[in-house]
Amino acid sequence: MQQQCPDYQIGLSSTTMKKVTWYGLPFPSESPFQPYSVVRKCGNGDEKGYGFPSCAWIWEALSQSQLDNLLSLFTNDTDATVDLYIRTYKDIGNQRETADFSAKMFRPLDGNGKTPQPRSRFWYRGISVRFAHMVEE
Repeated sequence: MQQQCPDYQIGLSSTTMKKVTWYGLPFPSESPFQPYSVVRKCGNGDEKGYGFPSCAWIWEALSQSQLDNLLSLFTNDTDATVDLYIRTYKDIGNQRETADFSAKMFRPLDGNGKTPQPRSRFWYRGISVRFAHMVEE
């Protein structure tokens, strides 16, 4: 579900968050949001959610330079995650609204679930970035 006026932001601190377009990225085409890490069935049959929210930003395609802009948020080439801040959409009943979160961002994956390998002048299809341990600010 694409919003009329998307508002996706990212930054290494809450005061330096900028729209993803500032990084040369298009707005994600999808952003599924999970309000809990785990859902468990209780003895009475009810289900309860536990843990922190998570979400993913998914792009149909990104160029090498756009992918490099995302990777620039990582301190080292070997880091699997980076702590940062995002503004993303969360589900509120049958509505979606934005909220700011501190989160762990995992390295981008391509449509095959692999870390994209550097290529020049090519496009990567189905890029997704996962955010976990999200704490609403």
